[in-house]
Amino acid sequence: MIIAMARDKMNKYFFTPIISLFTSMVILGSCASIGSMAEGLWPLSNRLLSTNETIKKSAVQEFAALDNDGKKKTMLEIVSMFSSEPDPTKRQAMFKALTDLKAGSYIIVPLILAVRDNTNMKNYDEVINFIKGFQPATNEDLPDLTALLKSDRWGVRIMAVYSLARMSKNAETAMPEIIKTMHDFGSDPEKYEQVFDALTMINSDIAMTSVILDIKNKNTDIRKNAISKLFDLQAYLSDKLLAKKEIVPALIRALFDEDKSVSDIAKEKLSGIDDKEGKAALESYLSVGKAVMSILATFMGATMSQLFSSQEERMKNKMNDFYNSIGKSADF
Repeated sequence: MIIAMARDKMNKYFFTPIISLFTSMVILGSCASIGSMAEGLWPLSNRLLSTNETIKKSAVQEFAALDNDGKKKTMLEIVSMFSSEPDPTKRQAMFKALTDLKAGSYIIVPLILAVRDNTNMKNYDEVINFIKGFQPATNEDLPDLTALLKSDRWGVRIMAVYSLARMSKNAETAMPEIIKTMHDFGSDPEKYEQVFDALTMINSDIAMTSVILDIKNKNTDIRKNAISKLFDLQAYLSDKLLAKKEIVPALIRALFDEDKSVSDIAKEKLSGIDDKEGKAALESYLSVGKAVMSILATFMGATMSQLFSSQEERMKNKMNDFYNSIGKSADF
């Protein structure tokens, strides 16, 4: 018993401090910069990015021998480097490695989170271009990507928007949040257009409906951007598409906007289209004037006010039906 007690004291006062010291050294060593280590001793994820072809080739062979879990872990280690890498050239090397080594879609959400934390990045084009060309995220990522649309930062949201757009119809349940993003940043014409283009990749009909409803948005800049987008769409959409038939009536509605800057844009856009009905409405508007036109003018057998209320009701019903189909409620 005395011997056992003596052994316990030795463990407590001699071996335990040594073990603790050894553990501390390991932890400190792991936190040290790998720049002070010989490159051949770097972690596999770093060696895969080496500019030394011999080291990189050996790393690729080592990676190929890993099981799926090991490969995934290594890919995610590369992704984590985006959070602190200031050099765009090195970030491009990471993108190339992820592509060449056939990383899975599981990297999308961690990549956006890592880029979000990189205070050196002011432009997200390189990430967006990678996402556009990478394999789409999966349904498992849908909740996380939708949650990212609550960020107050444009860069984070647009990365999530493009990731969702790549999922196409599978991302329809996220469209309300994407539309909100279009409105939250819609005062900027470029951002409004970027989000709209992404929406069309998921459901073009609902994207168009949203823009038509924006003719009545309370934000003047959004109304202006909606008019410009509708004019662009009118120029290249096929006449056979039902959606195109809604554009000219929407532009005519915008002629009667209370904000002169908005109605002037609609007037300018309508003057540049070949649509006969649109030109006739514009000529009547210009010759008779807004006040008289609002009371007397007719279009396709209906008074202007009837046309306006009919289209708005039709668009709202379509949006309501869509929201109901994805288990959400529209908020107009």
